[in-house]
Amino acid sequence: MANRKNWYKLDNAAKIVPSTAKGANTRVFRITCQLKEKVEEEILQRALDEIIEDYPIFNCVLHRGIFWYYLEDSDLREIVKKRVHRPARLCTFRDIRISFTASIILTTGSTLRCSMFLQMALVHSCFSKTL
Repeated sequence: MANRKNWYKLDNAAKIVPSTAKGANTRVFRITCQLKEKVEEEILQRALDEIIEDYPIFNCVLHRGIFWYYLEDSDLREIVKKRVHRPARLCTFRDIRISFTASIILTTGSTLRCSMFLQMALVHSCFSKTL
């Protein structure tokens, strides 16, 4: 019972997205931040590990329920990767850019705002470690 995971209902618009997403059309949004200094992968990974606990909705997995889809907490660890072509990860970087990618299932008004706060916290945490 102590290992019980939280689950989150999707809003009405988000319930439609999983059933209509096909192939390469995965319906994601991306927020990118351009910096003045190069990004270091290890520091960015440590910053992401620290702040992802404050934003649990971004560490969820989509499941199909009996009647609808839902999000459930995940024990998976998000790994920061250098961006090559299309990012398929939550957090990618290339030289002086940090990109945050998430599904539009998460973009109810408050969650979209939350994603911007997550990226700001990530950048702040990343640079406070380098000082």
